[in-house]
Formats: sequence, structure tokens, C-alpha cells
Amino acid sequence: MEIRPLRSHDLVHVRELHRKLLPVAYPPAFFLQLLIVPDRLCLVAADAGVPVAFVSAALHGIDAIAPRSPRIELLTLGVAPAYQHSGLASLLVRRIHDALRLKTRPDAAVVTSAHVATTNARAIAFYQHLGLYVIPEVLQGFYRTASGPKDAFLVMGVL
Repeated sequence: MEIRPLRSHDLVHVRELHRKLLPVAYPPAFFLQLLIVPDRLCLVAADAGVPVAFVSAALHGIDAIAPRSPRIELLTLGVAPAYQHSGLASLLVRRIHDALRLKTRPDAAVVTSAHVATTNARAIAFYQHLGLYVIPEVLQGFYRTASGPKDAFLVMGVL
């Protein structure tokens, strides 16, 4: 298993994984931004060269003009069913955190956050296992899915 940054030839596989694993339909621009926007990163876990898992994130608060506390926002995370429950999701989150952390000041406290559907108990438990805390305020209609809007929680903490 190789963990590496997203490459342009991975886009078809990663878009298909997103479609199969996540209820939100992400536009093509989302995936292009993961390739070209400097404060975004997508890592893939590839088995025999084919992506089987992904994590994407954005780094906020590193603007030199108006510096704020840096924050890593986990955007998407998914693991193909055959590879689930192997620690791969945790490994991907740690790797993307470490990679983006290198872009911040060494003395900065970096907060990690994600949004998770209020109905996704497995994801909530996963993020809590990583050390993130659920902010109890419900973000109504945060996700737009084919079956209608879904509410979300914000989870955050320091990894």
C-alpha cells in the first residue's frame, strides 16, 4: 500500500470513490482544486497503483498579511469497503495533518476540524477516537445530497 499525493491520472478513480462512498456529489472543480490550490491537499492510498482510499484537506489561517491560528479542515475522507477497519483512515488523517502542519509556524497550535452528518454515528465515533470533539450546535442543511439536505456537526480538536 502506497500513500501519496493525488496525481492527475488518479482523478477518475478518486472521483468514483467519492461518488460511491460519500452522499454529496462534488463538482469537477473540487477535484481540480485539490491538485492546484497550494493550501489544499489530497492524499490517496493506492493498492497496485489504484486509489482505494483518500483524504482531502484545506489549510486555513496562514495568510502573512493577517495571520490567524492555523486550522486544518478535513474536507473528505473515504476508504473502499474491502480496506475498511484496517486503520487506513486514521493513517490518512495523520499523514495529511503532518504534511499540512509543515506549512505552519513550528510554534503554532494547529486545530483540526471536519464536518460530519449528524446521522453518521460511525464517522462521529471515528473522529472522537482521533481526539476531536463534537461541537453540539447542529448546522442545519449543511450537506446537499440527492436525498435532500442533511444536518451536520462540526468536530474539532488538536491532533
